[in-house]
Amino acid sequence: MIKNIFFDFNGTLLDDVFLTFDIENKLAKKYGVPPFSMEKYLDVFCFPVRDYYEKIGFDLSKIDFNKLSHEFMDEFYKRFSKDTKLYDGLIPFLSKLKKEGYKLFVVSATKHEDLVNQLKEKGIDMFFDDFIGSSNIAGKGKIDYSKDFVNSKNINTNESVFIGDTIHDYEVGSALKMKVVLVTFGHNSEKLLKTVSSNLVSNYDELYRLIKSY
Repeated sequence: MIKNIFFDFNGTLLDDVFLTFDIENKLAKKYGVPPFSMEKYLDVFCFPVRDYYEKIGFDLSKIDFNKLSHEFMDEFYKRFSKDTKLYDGLIPFLSKLKKEGYKLFVVSATKHEDLVNQLKEKGIDMFFDDFIGSSNIAGKGKIDYSKDFVNSKNINTNESVFIGDTIHDYEVGSALKMKVVLVTFGHNSEKLLKTVSSNLVSNYDELYRLIKSY
């Protein structure tokens, strides 16, 4: 029986896919990288983010990755309020889970204090029992600090499910020894997600039914 539900944020709860894609293409133009389609973006986005930049065509032997990261985040934060939104049906979904007594957590590669501020701005922070964010903006991945959190809180991973939208989320949930469910409306294509899992859902109603089946 599931008691704990861990959610990724970007692409799972927050629709920031087009914003991310748009910023990345603007950076590509600035650094002389050929423009790329949304289809390609969804097929190659990965963690560590440095690997994604190389896959998409950025030559990081000539481009300062740290500078690139800051340029992306500066533009993302500038446009966050206007150009991101919660996915349709999210708030009723979270309300139902909270009312039924599930413990809800957010795990994100976003810097911790920024994650808390973004959840508050979108009005969903009150649904969650805790937030687990990164200590930096490098986008190296979430496995280590997720493990630290789970161990420090003595969370029973056999009673937990991890919900995400990328191959990396599958890796995180698997590393935590949790059940993993991936949504198909985020930062990786359904085609790519199918290479690692058959537990895929296309909306929150499907996700709710799957959680209740465990």
